[in-house]
Amino acid sequence: IFRNQKIRERDGEVIVPKFKFQVCLEEIDEILEEYDDGPFFCGRDITAADIFWLPYLERLAAQLPLLYEGLEPRSLDYAAIQEWLDAMDQEIPCYACMVKGTVETWQQILAKFHPELELVSGVTIPNLPRKRT
Repeated sequence: IFRNQKIRERDGEVIVPKFKFQVCLEEIDEILEEYDDGPFFCGRDITAADIFWLPYLERLAAQLPLLYEGLEPRSLDYAAIQEWLDAMDQEIPCYACMVKGTVETWQQILAKFHPELELVSGVTIPNLPRKRT
């Protein structure tokens, strides 16, 4: 992996450049900012849209910092996404305690399915639970 720009190449072509993830996160952040009466996709109440996006945004928040240095969905760069993830943790107890993945699980999945990738070392992924003991 060339951490600064791409995940991997196939036949000399970049599969997913960093900027595409940045654009995706910016678009999602803007959608979340459209309703100012709450942190969820449709405002203050959780809806099917939140449930639909949850596994994707959790995975992006856990794995993108490992793939691209400085690309952190749980940061002030994407404040609405950070607020949404925090709301999912705090206001949806069944998600935070039973469904949400752990840092170790996300790292193991990434390493298992993409062993060719060099992960960014020393990354701390905020607000994800550690391995349950």
